Amino acid sequence: MKDMSIIVAGASGLVGQSLCEALGRRGAHVFGLTRNPQKLGSPNFTPVPWSPSLEPGKQEEAPVYVQAMSQANAVVNIAGHSIGEGRFT
Repeated sequence: MKDMSIIVAGASGLVGQSLCEALGRRGAHVFGLTRNPQKLGSPNFTPVPWSPSLEPGKQEEAPVYVQAMSQANAVVNIAGHSIGEGRFT
């Protein structure tokens, strides 16, 4: 794990936060794609603000997004979407 860079989509969710912390403790650098970067903070972590509503092609121009994509050794997608007013189940 050490010296690896990993992108985690859904980093601010319940599972995503735990995964990012575990990867960081093992020495990986984590780039967390999230709509809520203020929720995050773990070792070896760089939040990458993500907005699915951005105009196509504009997200990819953000410097931190370009950095994450150019350095990534792996991508983990655990992003979800609420299906109602309550908790995601």
